[in-house]
Amino acid sequence: MHEDAIVKQYYIREMQTAIISVNTATLTGCGLTADFSDERNLIIPEMLLHNALKKVPAGAQVIVTGHHPLGYLQELNEPHILRILAEKASVYLFGHMHEHSPVAMTTPLGECYFVQAGSLYSGRDSWNGYSIISTVPGQKHHRVTYRKWHEARRKFGVASDLSDDGVVFSSPDSKIFWSSVTPKLNFSALNKWRADVLIPFLDDQFGDEFSELMENSRFVVPEFERDHYIETLNGLDKAARPEIVSFDEVCRGDHNYVIAAPNESGKTTLIRRMAKNLADLLATAPDWSVPVVFKFNEIRKYVKSIENIVKTRIPSLPEGVTHASLLELGLVTIFVDDADLKRTNIKNTLDEFVKKYPQCRYIFLTSTVYLQGAGIEPVVVDGIPFKHLRLRKLKKSQLLSLIESHGHKDPMQADRLLQRMTLEASSLNVPITPVTGTFLIQIYTEDSSQPLINRANLVERYIEISLEKFGPQDLLPGSFDFHNKCDLLSFVAEYMCRNFVKEISESKFLSLIGEYLDEYGLVFSQFDLLNYFVEARILERFDASISFRIDAFKEYFSAVRMISNDEFRAFVQGSERYLAFCNEITFYAAISRKDKNWLEELYSRFEESSDAFWRDKPEDIRSGLLVESFQIPSKKANEDELFAVERKVFNSALDEKDRRALLDDDSEDILSYSSVESEENSDPGAEWLANLTLLSSMLKNMELIPNSLKAKILERVIHGWIQFLALTMGIVPALAKDKRASFGGIEYLVLTSGKDNIASLANHLFMYVPIAAGKVATQYVGTEKLRMQLETGIGNDIKVLSASQQFMRATILSQLGVDGLPDVVEKAAGILKDYNYLNAAFVRMLYEVVIRFRLPDADLSKIRLVAANTIAGIEGKTGQRAAARKAEIINLLSNNRRSMNLGKGSSESV
Repeated sequence: MHEDAIVKQYYIREMQTAIISVNTATLTGCGLTADFSDERNLIIPEMLLHNALKKVPAGAQVIVTGHHPLGYLQELNEPHILRILAEKASVYLFGHMHEHSPVAMTTPLGECYFVQAGSLYSGRDSWNGYSIISTVPGQKHHRVTYRKWHEARRKFGVASDLSDDGVVFSSPDSKIFWSSVTPKLNFSALNKWRADVLIPFLDDQFGDEFSELMENSRFVVPEFERDHYIETLNGLDKAARPEIVSFDEVCRGDHNYVIAAPNESGKTTLIRRMAKNLADLLATAPDWSVPVVFKFNEIRKYVKSIENIVKTRIPSLPEGVTHASLLELGLVTIFVDDADLKRTNIKNTLDEFVKKYPQCRYIFLTSTVYLQGAGIEPVVVDGIPFKHLRLRKLKKSQLLSLIESHGHKDPMQADRLLQRMTLEASSLNVPITPVTGTFLIQIYTEDSSQPLINRANLVERYIEISLEKFGPQDLLPGSFDFHNKCDLLSFVAEYMCRNFVKEISESKFLSLIGEYLDEYGLVFSQFDLLNYFVEARILERFDASISFRIDAFKEYFSAVRMISNDEFRAFVQGSERYLAFCNEITFYAAISRKDKNWLEELYSRFEESSDAFWRDKPEDIRSGLLVESFQIPSKKANEDELFAVERKVFNSALDEKDRRALLDDDSEDILSYSSVESEENSDPGAEWLANLTLLSSMLKNMELIPNSLKAKILERVIHGWIQFLALTMGIVPALAKDKRASFGGIEYLVLTSGKDNIASLANHLFMYVPIAAGKVATQYVGTEKLRMQLETGIGNDIKVLSASQQFMRATILSQLGVDGLPDVVEKAAGILKDYNYLNAAFVRMLYEVVIRFRLPDADLSKIRLVAANTIAGIEGKTGQRAAARKAEIINLLSNNRRSMNLGKGSSESV
């Protein structure tokens, strides 16, 4: 590159093209005074332009750019610059006039094409647009395609005011030249080929399962989102809410996309649906192109491999149409599934292909975390613009519509299935998307004679269906049945647990399979077995490593091994390491259901960790009395008054490192929490909470143990969740101030973009944390199999169950939506009316119950009446005022329920 005070020269070796940028504005008046006109007063020093041209390699095409037309140069300067451009340059690009006017100029010394661009934006009454200049190295034939803004349609389109197709050529010879190098396609023939050949080809390629999904209208069209930025006094700031992008816009738009979607979110089905959507368009439609779908791991380390893939993914073309012509004209949309943007060697090959065929569209689906700068789209391929999107999770109302489309018409059954699926998907770390939602519904409903009992049943069915749907049966003989497959994978899971690893090198994995086969004298191919499990989506291959596709698979197979291998079970349950295997132990409980000795041992360990953690805590925190006697600080409280609650609970402020701001406006709740992650060397708080969640999960699944033991442990567990609630209350001031806090291995996020001050937000949070704590408790201990033990004591004398105990039990039963819920609610309300804080939170919980479950009208009326009585009591209203207020509340709850329109499958968020 050559550079001086006015001129910069760049050379693009791959295109044999030099670009010389001239600062024509060096001697302007900058618009500072009306007494000086720039026209005929500017100068481009000839010597500086000569010097830049000397640096251009021989044979290279020269493009010169400047802001002003040559008519703005001094009369003595203009002809010299014009002569230099005609002799040395191919094109001069300029603007300033806010008009579009390409002109070809020929002189005895040569010719130059002067392309004057219009303004991209200079008011609605001006010509607004841009131009695309096509050129071929070594040729002085240029094609300029103008696009202008059409105000009526509010989008860019053909600049038909210049020519019918908005295309202008530098000369008549140029038009002939471009017609010879640009292949002409018969779109009528292509449209017939699309209908007769392409669509059946895709149907066959994508399989019967995909076709059935489409035919039964069980595919819920997803949405996407992207962050966008707004200008503020401090520069660009990310907007509070992401921008929503529709499915059709992604499929039919002009942009390239990289779409981030979590593992197990159904990326393969989604990408096939996009391709099918595109193929269904008429070939004469402006957005039509040929869809080509392939996986990232099919690419080899040379561009030709992708070109070969394209040929195999496009069936026999009509006469006169070639794969090369489709690629060169940009009539192909490349869909890449499971794109691993961190695998540099393969990614480089994909980059080269994109640069070779930049006119085509590209849509990559990836699970790779891809960071964005402030307001800047990520650079996926240098020089090629990509937009970055995220797949939005399925709204609960959309999932409800999906459930009903599978035949679940009874409102209560559908609502309970919705609640259960969201809880189980969360515990499996499987995002609810249109695809996974359909998969989970199928698991729950395909065999009503074998209802799912617990999480282990769900995962087992998930695995079984995956093996049946995705596993290539030709790899394995029929004698290697489901039991053999599970036993082999449990053997591998044991190795991972003993070595505390989540992935194994492929060579070691093959060695383990060989060791297993040798132990039992089995003769099968190690390679076929490994490839089978990878293709069946139970395992996944990353470079030279193998891992289970989702953690729940590894945890499930570890539990299977614990059932059959006493030595391994003892290893996992060892006192020095068992908290590192909480999920594995939970799966074990769900499979065995009756290990009384282990449950009692875990109960003993929980008591030990409780003694260690709670020994120095204040009595009202340890006993849970704080929850019953708490008074919410005023919305006008100062910061010191708010943080007095934190000091009371923790005796000291939280560590500042745990306070970071984070907003997420798409949650239905104001408060969210992450899953508990237990580690071997945790602090006492994290160890206590890990023991609490583990004991809760064990109790939830150990159904075949004596009732007396269930009731005893449940009472202790419920008290633990009340203590957890008290701890959460201590974190509220930090949450209100910084929107994020961590304690005991759990992370809390405030999910609101409100402008409330700290005190007002804290007031709101204090009202909600009992519900949030109840939801966490429900996730770990909530099951109808503990219905009797949970309900016993609700509504009885306070000496039997404390008010906080009754609140927590009623909350868990409400989250489950059990039969007879109005009676539970009414009994609890009778006790809680004397406890202001719990009573107010209880009303908030009743509101959620009315919204979440489509109870019979009689049940809904009873719960509404309980809520109305409670609110009227809190507000101190009596007589006619109380009656009027109750009627208002009942009407409000009824209208809110109708506005959600859940019974009709509304697309509104639940």
